Amino acid sequence: DDTLIIREVLSGNLIFRSGMDLALEVPSTLRSMDVQVVSGDLNINGVSLEKLGFQSTSGDLTIRHGSLGTLYMRSLSGDVYARLNDLDFFDAKLASGDVDIKCIYGGEFSAETQSGDIDAEFGETVTSFFSKATSGDVSVKLPRNINTAPNLSSLSGSIDTSLPSYPDGVPVTIRTIS
Repeated sequence: DDTLIIREVLSGNLIFRSGMDLALEVPSTLRSMDVQVVSGDLNINGVSLEKLGFQSTSGDLTIRHGSLGTLYMRSLSGDVYARLNDLDFFDAKLASGDVDIKCIYGGEFSAETQSGDIDAEFGETVTSFFSKATSGDVSVKLPRNINTAPNLSSLSGSIDTSLPSYPDGVPVTIRTIS
């Protein structure tokens, strides 16, 4: 089993306890990571993985300069911020948190947040796009090479889109209540 488990051992007076930072270097041969935290952020720089999973009660996920096959995030309170070259599959479900993704080559994108904004931008490709913000704004910039009809939804917020123009049009589903 290739599982690394890190736990903080609590001792002493918890009133004066300070935060803890942990820096890990992972081998370039690492193909997948599943990270679960109760309260804490995950910052990743320059990684190439087939799969990254992040689950938190309260914590942000930040990824810079990387390529991912699959990225999924589940959080009660946390943001996801990513600047990637490639992202084949993205799936985020957040109770409270923002999604901010910029990617050159994208695949399937699905983001849902109960309370938070969704901001997504794809440079060259995206194969499918779904976003739903119950209470928050949705801002999307999609490339000319889109292979599907985008589905954008905000119950209480605005929707801002930058979609390519097509001579025959492109089907788009946009829903907003207020």
